[in-house]
Amino acid sequence: MKRFCMVILALALASSAFGQKMWVGGSFSLNAGTGSSNLSIVPEFGYFVADDISVEGTLNFNFGNNLSRYGLNAVGRYWLPIVDGVLTYTPGLQLGFDLRHYSNLDTTNFDFDVALQLGSVSYALGRGWSLGANFCTLSFADLFDTSVTSFSLSTSTTFVVRYEF
Repeated sequence: MKRFCMVILALALASSAFGQKMWVGGSFSLNAGTGSSNLSIVPEFGYFVADDISVEGTLNFNFGNNLSRYGLNAVGRYWLPIVDGVLTYTPGLQLGFDLRHYSNLDTTNFDFDVALQLGSVSYALGRGWSLGANFCTLSFADLFDTSVTSFSLSTSTTFVVRYEF
């Protein structure tokens, strides 16, 4: 844990030396219904490589009734101001790797996904805090397993809380 904190501190100092902005954040969800439940924790770290272009990484931890899923995503994002300093359109291209373990089948799959986040915005809350929302994603999933490769358009909404420094 000390090593992780030192790496974050070093990145923050390097960022301030070059004048670029960084953020940490993430999302959390808990779904419980009749016969099924799902817990999802997704921490996020991002860095602006230019004024309007960022790269970010997320770790995905998802636990359900018969499925444990661990993933790593990289996202390249373009920030286009809609309302200056407050609302920004943030489409992104996401590359993801997932390890899925199905306990009822005792099988494990490794998957590669590509997604285009078309409906994504960020709203500045003030003092470094912002709220992001992704409400439309076009994805190609399970690209390593050609027997189940899928193409989908998701319109579910995911909210992300970020703190920029």
